[in-house]
Amino acid sequence: MTSRHVFLLACLGLTLVAAGCENDDVFPPTPPRYAGGAMFARYVSFGNSITAGIQSFGLSDSTQRLAYPVLLARAMGTPFNYPSLNNPGCPPP
Repeated sequence: MTSRHVFLLACLGLTLVAAGCENDDVFPPTPPRYAGGAMFARYVSFGNSITAGIQSFGLSDSTQRLAYPVLLARAMGTPFNYPSLNNPGCPPP
């Protein structure tokens, strides 16, 4: 490779680097508009034993009422129904 080729490749590289340093803040992304009203009109939860409210290898209505989906729905002000177990529920083995 001659020194002229090296010089041209260096110029090309510097040009590409300079082109890559463009300011991306010229067109900032606009956030979606919120029309107001109920943002959490519906809440659905599915998951594993933690979602069901199993504590100490057992499941009952008292542990289901403390499961995170119920607490989250209560914090959001959204109605949330769950299949409640009658006493004694599913006691630990």
